[in-house]
Amino acid sequence: MQPPKIETNRLLLTWPNKDQIDQYYKDIINTNMFDTIQWDGPTTPEDIHSYWHENRGKDISDLNNNLTVALIEKESKAYIGGADLRIINDNHTQIDIGYTLAPKFHGKDYATEAVKFLVNEAFKNREAKKSLQMSLSATKHQKES
Repeated sequence: MQPPKIETNRLLLTWPNKDQIDQYYKDIINTNMFDTIQWDGPTTPEDIHSYWHENRGKDISDLNNNLTVALIEKESKAYIGGADLRIINDNHTQIDIGYTLAPKFHGKDYATEAVKFLVNEAFKNREAKKSLQMSLSATKHQKES
């Protein structure tokens, strides 16, 4: 399967490589980012590798599949967070956007930049027709940064 490739000014929304995943684990483990999201976090780097292995097996051209991407900072090539366009109620025209960022990347408007392009992707390429719900998992920490 070909990875998605959505580019913004500072980000590449795609699938991460092994080294990026390992560094992301180090960036998020033992942080407070899991206080505001529905994931307790990984126990080992392998948890994240397994997650991406599963997502790489999905046909992203099939509009009935969620689109899951890593947020890669272009300048450093660092995996700084993740985002999803998730199908609501098995109806691919209704999409929820979820995202999260490693705490050290909060306050830099990366989430705003990524969501802007994901909304465009949802309506232009994935046939979204309903207003999007958003899961703002990083909001609390971004306001504190």
